Amino acid sequence: MNKKPPQGMRDLARATGLSVATISRALRGHRSVLPETRELVLAAVKELGYEFNPYVGHLMSSLRGRTGSQFKGNLALLWYDTTPADKHSRLLEIRESAFSRAAELGYSMDEFYRCHYTPDRLAKVMLNRSIGGVLISPAFLSHGKVHMRLQLDSFAVASLGWSLYHPAFNSIRFDHFQSIRLAVHYARRKFGSDFGALFDLRYDRRADGAFRAGFLAHHPAGPTMAQRYIFDLNKLNLRKLHEAFDKGRLRSLIAPARDQIPPEVLASLPSERFIFLGDLSHRNTCGVIDYQYGLLGRWGVDLLVATIHKYERGVPDVPMIIYVPPRWVDGSVTPDISM
Repeated sequence: MNKKPPQGMRDLARATGLSVATISRALRGHRSVLPETRELVLAAVKELGYEFNPYVGHLMSSLRGRTGSQFKGNLALLWYDTTPADKHSRLLEIRESAFSRAAELGYSMDEFYRCHYTPDRLAKVMLNRSIGGVLISPAFLSHGKVHMRLQLDSFAVASLGWSLYHPAFNSIRFDHFQSIRLAVHYARRKFGSDFGALFDLRYDRRADGAFRAGFLAHHPAGPTMAQRYIFDLNKLNLRKLHEAFDKGRLRSLIAPARDQIPPEVLASLPSERFIFLGDLSHRNTCGVIDYQYGLLGRWGVDLLVATIHKYERGVPDVPMIIYVPPRWVDGSVTPDISM
C-alpha cells in the first residue's frame, strides 16, 4: 500500500529542513519569507500531498495572539481602469454585492486602484496588508481585450467580465449570448421578424462576438437578412435606420441602456417598442434584459474564496469560466431595482 500523506506541518518541516514556524509563514504568504523558501515549501506540499486550510492557519494565529476566535481574512477588489463614482450605478451594484458577500463569508475587503500604483508597488502593498485573494473588476473603459502586467503569483485571483485577456484567471462573466437569445425570443413573440438591434460593436468584439452571434443565430429571418438589421452604435447611419422604420421593415429595436442611445433614435420609436439591455431603470418598454450585476459581484467573491480553499495562486493551469444567467423583465411592470 502507498504511504499515507502527511497530516501536519511537522512532516513538511522534516522534508524541507525548515522550522514549523517558517513552514506556517510560507503557507500564509507572509512577507518575511523569501520567494525561494516559499517555492521550496510549495514543492514539498505538492510532492507530499499536504492540504493547507487557510482558515485554520489564520484562526490559530489569531488565537495565539489573544485576539479571539473570530477571524476575517483579507480580500482586495482591484479596479482596473475606473471607480464606481466615475461611471454609473451598475458599478456600485457590483461593488456593494461583492463587499456584502465577502462579509457573509467572513472576509474583509479592501479596494485598490491599479492606476494609482506601479505594478511592483501594488503587489507589495497588498502583501503588506495580508491580502489573500484579489478580485479584478472589468476594464470598463477599454474597447478591446486588455493585458495586465501585475505580479499576482502570491495571491488567489478571480476576474470579472470579458475584458482581461491575459493573464487568463478564473472569471465570472455576463452571458451575453443568452441575453440576446432571450431578447430575440420576446421580440419575435411580439413583432414577428420585424425587429433589429443596435449594438456597440467595439464592446461586442471584447465579448468575443457574443452579441452578433446570438442575434444572427436566433433571428427568425435567418442570419443573412438579420445581418442587415444590425446597426453599430459607433458608426450609426441614422438615414438607413429611419428608412427601415419608415418602410415598416423594423417595428422594434434591441438596444443598450437608454443613456447610450442618440436622442434621434429614441425619438424614432415609441418606448414600448424598445428592448433594453442591462438597465432596469426603464419603464413602459417592451422589456429589459437584466444582466444581474449583483450576482456578478457575489459570484466573483464565491469563486475567489473557492480558489483560496484550493490554495491556488496566480494563473491556473485551466481557467474556470462561470456565466451569470440573464433575466427577462417585462417592461409593463415596474422593475424592482433593489434586487
